[in-house]
Amino acid sequence: MKEYFKGILLILLVILAISGLYAGPPYFTDDPDPVKFHHWEFYLSTQDNFNVRNSSASGSLPQVEVNYGVLPDVQLHVVIPLTYQFSSPHDFEMGYTATEAGIK
Repeated sequence: MKEYFKGILLILLVILAISGLYAGPPYFTDDPDPVKFHHWEFYLSTQDNFNVRNSSASGSLPQVEVNYGVLPDVQLHVVIPLTYQFSSPHDFEMGYTATEAGIK
């Protein structure tokens, strides 16, 4: 009977340890491999930040990313965002902001 309770205790401890782990968005990672030579990649994405305490939100909707393999193992990229900012009670702003350009 004692072994039965030890097994249940071990299972509960594992469940409690796992429940504390959470891997969710936002993911701030980059693709480690550059685009193939003379190939293109196009992405649409969004990034949001909500603050419930201040009743505010900001982010991008959408942002366009374009990648091009300009040389073997060399990639050029550009990100063009359309951003917004909302703060309570009725402030809402939307527009184009800084373009990101890079080489990998």
